[in-house]
Amino acid sequence: LRLEESRLAQADLARTYGIEGFCYWHYWLGNGKRLLETPFNAVLKTKKPDFPFCLGWANHHWQGVFFGSTEVHIKQSYPGREDHIDHFNFLAKAFADKRYIRVDNKPLLYIYKPSDIPSPKDFVALWKNMAVDYGFDGLYLVGEGLDEKKMNEYGYDATSYSYHRKIGSVFEQWLE
Repeated sequence: LRLEESRLAQADLARTYGIEGFCYWHYWLGNGKRLLETPFNAVLKTKKPDFPFCLGWANHHWQGVFFGSTEVHIKQSYPGREDHIDHFNFLAKAFADKRYIRVDNKPLLYIYKPSDIPSPKDFVALWKNMAVDYGFDGLYLVGEGLDEKKMNEYGYDATSYSYHRKIGSVFEQWLE
């Protein structure tokens, strides 16, 4: 994703096959610490590709799990309300982009581990209110793995479930 020509080619390919938008993973590990931000920064700066997108907050520890290690290299932290405000103000730049995916004028944001965020109801209320302050009709939050009760309790608009954590075991079964 770091090469513009690759991002443009992916968008063309996605359009050809009916993909309606991309979700870019976003890392905010607390106190403004970010990772892998270069490609998305370029998408915002250059306005290319001209293709709809949203962000997914990958709010988990940065560890070597994909390389067979459980060692935590950078911990995900939640320093508190001021950090949530700083984080939202950072995200608002993306939300304001005309390409950003919205549901009823609410920027769509996917959150990987919604239950890990301390005081999740307060967090959701803060961000949804901030979205209104920025001129949106709220914030459309999708929380991965939330059951319906927690989704409603926390104030999320939708939930999803991803099988990517089971890919290894599914692949192994397929090989047998």
